[in-house]
Amino acid sequence: MEDNLKLNTKLFGFEGVIGRCDYLKNIIVISFIAFCFILPYPIWLFSNIQTSSDLYSLDDIFFEAPINLKFLFMTGLFLNFILSASNIIRRLNDINGEINNFLNTFVVFLFGLFNFCFVMPLQLCFLFFTTGIILEIILLFMRGKITGGYNYDNIKDFNEITSSSNWIEELFDKFKEKRSFIRIILFFIAVSFFVKIYLLVFIPTFISDDNTKNNQRISEQTVNKPAKQEPDFAPYMQELQAKIKKNWHPPKGQESKRVVLLFSIAKDGRLLNVKIKQSSGIRDVDDSALNAVKLTAFNPLPSEFKGDKVDIEFTFDYKVFGI
Repeated sequence: MEDNLKLNTKLFGFEGVIGRCDYLKNIIVISFIAFCFILPYPIWLFSNIQTSSDLYSLDDIFFEAPINLKFLFMTGLFLNFILSASNIIRRLNDINGEINNFLNTFVVFLFGLFNFCFVMPLQLCFLFFTTGIILEIILLFMRGKITGGYNYDNIKDFNEITSSSNWIEELFDKFKEKRSFIRIILFFIAVSFFVKIYLLVFIPTFISDDNTKNNQRISEQTVNKPAKQEPDFAPYMQELQAKIKKNWHPPKGQESKRVVLLFSIAKDGRLLNVKIKQSSGIRDVDDSALNAVKLTAFNPLPSEFKGDKVDIEFTFDYKVFGI
């Protein structure tokens, strides 16, 4: 056997081959390492998504994130990519029984797209995420031409890693009774899939801002328009809300405040007037709300709307959660 096709089960290394069992163990460790770096960004991300339309601009939201969160997130993705790529190459060498540089490069490229899909628009994120999951399953289930001839005691290997946890030992004892390696693979695939779904969907959204510890949100708005006109204002209002949010920069404070503004938008999108209906009691907070509206470039009203203007009541909630 060539030296560059010898068994290499290290966490990092591009030379040699690695079997399914060792590959799975390394991926679990790598995922945990990356998870420690990546977790803060998804928490911040889902706390800053205001409307469903924001899901289609994940790449734009990423560039608006605090620099420290972006640094941690990209560091986690980079570590995950480098460490995982080294294991993928060894796994491919094992599956092929030889070194195929073209195939290795192509598969690692696909994995790179999967790895960095979280900073892409939602459609591309879903596409590359699905591709990456399929790739991981293939690498786990395909038998290696080289390590396939080795006499592995898979249950013993797994129990050595998890010996510090009694419940995991009992779990593998049950697997041992069935003598089913596939059951172990399916178990860890299910755990991995749950963790990824947790990152994408179930991250809590009620956290404070990283610098001011303020959770700032813009509440629902009401549109007062002529009674006989019934165009669909929902898309228009979602976009209006997102634009005003980008221009809203309330001052730091230690008290929760609310500002309610009334303003009118002309048919062509011009701001006709704006006034305070309910003051926060703090001038700087009121001014920040007024400036957010005045600095916003509104789109023309929906073409189905036949009136000359719409009157909008807009609520700014400036909330603080603990110090």
